[in-house]
Amino acid sequence: MADIDDLLPIRNLFSLGSFQQVINKCSSGQQTLAIRALLYRAYVAQKRYNLVLAEISESDPSVELRAIRLLARYFLGHSVIEEIKAVGAEGYASPMVAIVVATVWMNENELELAFQAVSPHSKDLDCVALTIQIHLILNRVDLAKKELTQLKTWADDATLAQIVEAWISITLGGEQKYQEAFYVFEELGSSTAATSKLLVGQAVCRMHAKNYAAAETLLQDALNKSNNDQEALVNLIVLGNLSGKPELVSTYTSQLKDVAPKHPFLLEQELKESLFDRCAQRFTVQI
Repeated sequence: MADIDDLLPIRNLFSLGSFQQVINKCSSGQQTLAIRALLYRAYVAQKRYNLVLAEISESDPSVELRAIRLLARYFLGHSVIEEIKAVGAEGYASPMVAIVVATVWMNENELELAFQAVSPHSKDLDCVALTIQIHLILNRVDLAKKELTQLKTWADDATLAQIVEAWISITLGGEQKYQEAFYVFEELGSSTAATSKLLVGQAVCRMHAKNYAAAETLLQDALNKSNNDQEALVNLIVLGNLSGKPELVSTYTSQLKDVAPKHPFLLEQELKESLFDRCAQRFTVQI
C-alpha cells in the first residue's frame, strides 16, 4: 500500500471537493488499494454509481472496496440496510468500512449507529471528521471542540482538520467566528481552484453574517461549477427564505426534488409540513 504521506496531497484534494483531480491522479501510476479506494470514493462523490458497480466485483477480495460498492448501491436506491447491519455486526476493523457504514446511517438519520461506527477510529482523519459532524448535528459543540483539540495534536496542518475547525466556528457563531471560518474556506480556495464545496462554505458564513447578496453570488458560483450540487441547492432555498425571495425557494426546491428526492432537508420539510397540517386540522372552525 502507498505510504500515507505519498497520498496526503490526493487526500487533501478529496477533502476540498476536487474530485476530478483525485480521479485524474489516481487513474495513472501504481494502483494500490489505498489509491483505488480514493478513486472510487471520488466516483461516488461525483454520483457515478454505475461505474463503481461495474468496476468493483461483489466478490472483490478487498472489504474496503466492497464497502464502497455497497455505498454506491445505497445511493442508487437499492435496499442495503440489512447488509449494513451485517457489516456492523462484524465490527469496524477498517476505517474505510466504518466511514461507509456511518455515511449510510447518517443519511438514515441514525446518528447513534453512525457514531458507533466511526468513534473507535480516533486516529483516522475522515472518521474523526465524521465524529465531529455528528456532535455538531446533535448540538454538542463541547464534544466537537474536545475532538478537535485531540485532532490538532496529530493532524493540525491537514486540510480536513482546517475545514472541521471552520464548521465548529460557524456553529459557535458570532461575527468573529463567522469571519474566521470564511477566511479558512477562502484561503483553501486560493491554494487551488475554489470548488463548489468551498464556495458553499463561504456562502454559509456570509448568510450567518446577513450578507445575503454576497452569499447568493457565491452559491450561484458553486452551481456554475457543479450545477446539481445538493448543498448549494439547499442553501439557496434557505437563503430565499431569509432574504424574502420566494422565487429562489420555489426554483431550487423543485431542482433539489429532481436531483435528490430523498435529501434529508426535503424529508424534514415534508415531516414539518405534515405536522403543521395535522395541527391546523385541530383548529378548523366547526360550522
